[in-house]
Amino acid sequence: MADERGYMNRYGLTEAEARLIERRDWAAMIEAGGNIYLLLKIAGTVGQNLLQMGAQMRGESLDAFMQTRPHNSGTSIERSR
Repeated sequence: MADERGYMNRYGLTEAEARLIERRDWAAMIEAGGNIYLLLKIAGTVGQNLLQMGAQMRGESLDAFMQTRPHNSGTSIERSR
């Protein structure tokens, strides 16, 4: 996190790939061939979880996304991440 761009450069990411990561554009990363397990590692590093990723990919708020989940009890999940 201290030098995100430098880290990406060290591993040879293209400018386009780096921009996707900087924007946290999970859907575009998958479309570009990103591996979901690697994306989950990136998300965890930047403080996001799978539910937040799903909401962003659907263009919804986390609250709206949670309302569409099966067996949603209406209880709040941790949103501080």
